[in-house]
Amino acid sequence: MNSELILSILKLVLELKPEAQTSSNQYLVPSTAPIPLSQVGPMIDKEVIIRTYSAGCWFGRLSSKEGREVILKKARRMWRWHAAEGISLSGCAIHGIRQEKSKIVEPVDSVWLEAIEIIPCTDAAADSIRGAKNVKAE
Repeated sequence: MNSELILSILKLVLELKPEAQTSSNQYLVPSTAPIPLSQVGPMIDKEVIIRTYSAGCWFGRLSSKEGREVILKKARRMWRWHAAEGISLSGCAIHGIRQEKSKIVEPVDSVWLEAIEIIPCTDAAADSIRGAKNVKAE
């Protein structure tokens, strides 16, 4: 492609108005708009796993959510985790953790986090994480 054509395409893209963009674009740029309470509501006061950009993964009871900001109660940092089944954090939320391989920090009363993922836990998974030994410095 020549540089004039590339510049023309870039100008057109930059001139697009939000209302002219198709719904397929919603997945290209993270939204900062709050998720409707109807979608988050069922998770409030439930035990969840939160993934963040820079603070790692956390387990606790979801107290509130506004935009990307969440408050977790009885929150435990999942410093190192190994799913009881599978290889993903979703596996931890469904099946729990392998306690002997995971490092879960003692709970704090509450923590403010910027969430990029909120995964509701099954009762069995929550029991597994909640029951993990508090990791100490070695």
